Amino acid sequence: DAATLAATVTSRTLFVGELPEPLVDDLRAALAEMAAFASPGVAPRRAAALAYLGWTRWQAGLVDNVASLNPIYLREP
Repeated sequence: DAATLAATVTSRTLFVGELPEPLVDDLRAALAEMAAFASPGVAPRRAAALAYLGWTRWQAGLVDNVASLNPIYLREP
């Protein structure tokens, strides 16, 4: 549930995928600015969508330490 998931978030987190609207609403309420959600155009679970998100961040000069990235699946991929 959203409360359990929100309790694990310790830094700004990008949520990507086909999330039910009630879950998105609950996460927004629980996490406020700590939660970011991919736009609907890149929300579907496709490698190209994730690549696009990474590309736009890289183009903006925003990079992460790859060792610090950790996908958390809300359901089986």
